[in-house]
Amino acid sequence: MKNIKLLAGIFLILTAFTFSSCETEPIDSAINLDDFGNHTGGGGAGTFTAKIGSDVFNAQQIIAQLSGSAFGPEINIVGMMPNGKSMSIQLINPAVGTFTANTNFETLLFFQYTEDLTGTNAFSSFNSVTSTSAGTVTITKYDVAAKKISGTFSFTGYNSSSASNVRQITEGIINNVTFTVAP
Repeated sequence: MKNIKLLAGIFLILTAFTFSSCETEPIDSAINLDDFGNHTGGGGAGTFTAKIGSDVFNAQQIIAQLSGSAFGPEINIVGMMPNGKSMSIQLINPAVGTFTANTNFETLLFFQYTEDLTGTNAFSSFNSVTSTSAGTVTITKYDVAAKKISGTFSFTGYNSSSASNVRQITEGIINNVTFTVAP
């Protein structure tokens, strides 16, 4: 009986030690989990900012990629904040100029804003009630050789589960965002 109590005590101590000593550690020690700088292995150097109502969205991590689609080149730019908020721009046939949000495959421009990591509170430029889109992007720099894109944007984000739940995204800026080119 004494041995069982001793083994139970040792097990309890080891279990307590295991749970109290756990911490988040990357698999690669060169990865800094506190570094949300404006870079990733998937491109993204630059800035991605906007206003959501009166709140400021300032992406701490940016992923941008140019890939091919059945309708031409497609650029996807995603900005993320450490608190789980993210914003994305998807554009078919990017070029210097102004584009209006739409869901037409040949000229697609789609915006999305998500307020949490679960994606349950997501807003897109497509209004499912009226089947219309609201938003514009003006590309001021698009350099495929240097893999850089800059411009301004704004859109109305509609929540698909509640027609009255909208977010106004204004003063959007993508500045010298570096993108990768998909093989």
